[in-house]
Amino acid sequence: MRKVSRERELISQKQADLVALQEEIKSLTKERDQLARRVKKNGIYSKYMDSVVQASGQFQNAHQVMSRYDSLKRMRKELLQRTLQMQDSIERTRAQLTHITEQDNNTLLYHNNTLARQRSKLDKAQAECMVWESKWAHVQNTAAQKTLLLGTIKMAILNIYQMVCKRAKGTGEVPIAPEDALKLLNKIQTCLSDLISICEEVKRLPSYKVI
Repeated sequence: MRKVSRERELISQKQADLVALQEEIKSLTKERDQLARRVKKNGIYSKYMDSVVQASGQFQNAHQVMSRYDSLKRMRKELLQRTLQMQDSIERTRAQLTHITEQDNNTLLYHNNTLARQRSKLDKAQAECMVWESKWAHVQNTAAQKTLLLGTIKMAILNIYQMVCKRAKGTGEVPIAPEDALKLLNKIQTCLSDLISICEEVKRLPSYKVI
């Protein structure tokens, strides 16, 4: 009886193990079927990759294609980053160029305005220069006329002085230089004053008679 009881327990245990194994088999079968469906579904990609390998002529298997794809993907990412960096640099350079251009335009406008003012001053100075040249020409002409008149006056003074000297000959006075017109005039004035005095005295004489 004990042996039968142990065998029943063993059978029960084996039946429980069998049920567990059957459940595990069902689960594994279900998972196998799912994997099979996924393999079948993804099989088109494998076939596509095989066709790519055959068509390319430069790859031996799909792994090389995927490796090449990963490399190109990394290169694309790097190029995209470099492109973004270059765009940022271009934008900064463009902003600097715009700023420099504005500064140059402002500087050019300032110099143009300064040049216009200087040109206006130059035109005004040239006009004034023409006026002063005209005045200077007039002054030169007037000076020439005055010089000629002064020479004539000096010549007349010298002639009168010489006439006076002839009448006052023998007085022993020191001769006056011909170019010293003021002394010549003083001498003439002195002689004229003497002559006027003599005439006045002559007029007061009783024997004076006006013809």
